[in-house]
Amino acid sequence: MIIRIISSIIAFPIFALFIFMGGPLLEILIAIMSCLAMYELLKVLFKKIIPIHFINFLFLFIYYLLLNNFSQKLMLSFLFIYAICNLICLVIGYGKIKIYDIACNMFSFFYVVVLMSTIYLVRELEYGQYLVWLIFISAWGSDTFAYFTGVFFGKHKLTPKLSPKKTIEGSIGGIIGAVILSIIYSCFIYNKLGYNKIDLALIFSVITFIASILSQFGDLTASAIKRDMDVKDYGKIIPGHGGVMDRFDSILFTAPIIYIIIEFLI
Repeated sequence: MIIRIISSIIAFPIFALFIFMGGPLLEILIAIMSCLAMYELLKVLFKKIIPIHFINFLFLFIYYLLLNNFSQKLMLSFLFIYAICNLICLVIGYGKIKIYDIACNMFSFFYVVVLMSTIYLVRELEYGQYLVWLIFISAWGSDTFAYFTGVFFGKHKLTPKLSPKKTIEGSIGGIIGAVILSIIYSCFIYNKLGYNKIDLALIFSVITFIASILSQFGDLTASAIKRDMDVKDYGKIIPGHGGVMDRFDSILFTAPIIYIIIEFLI
């Protein structure tokens, strides 16, 4: 626990600085994190890196290179070419490469690279420098409150087979805690976004309520993969936390839903 706290104290201010700056530096950081997280996931799924994985790393580079310029046609073209390249490998490597390998390869790309990139996309929205923090309030706030609520009040198991330590009480406490944090946050920035205090608090609480629920599904999804593959952590790059995937698994669900809500519903 001490190592976990120390690494958080060191890493979070650095990460927060990149979030604050935004722009190309944040995009590069998210691209690097995506690369590391995808590497960790591929190692878990395949036990080793094999040649078809380099398609993912190549297209990761192209994806982030084009991220700011994706039109609908360009995005569809990118996805078509990516899918075709993977399927061509199935033909070229027939007998050595199975359809399972191709499916896991493509899953890894979309699950990690595409979903994680929405952190940057939220930051680049209008008022993104304020809205982006809802991602972390919803994910890490929910995780923190769920932990302490579960420790003190947890009695009923949430998913006994998948994550025996998680409780229904902890889950509810995590959601409520994240919503409270978002309301407090709204009180400091409401004038920056042109809303009155009550309206923004209501909007933020609804967004965080939805996102914090999904954050728990994100955490459990990553846990389900680890349990299926019989591993404890995705990596060891962050002392006390494990790998990038271990720290950002819930954010892979909160960032996309917050982007969708802000971009299309608000």
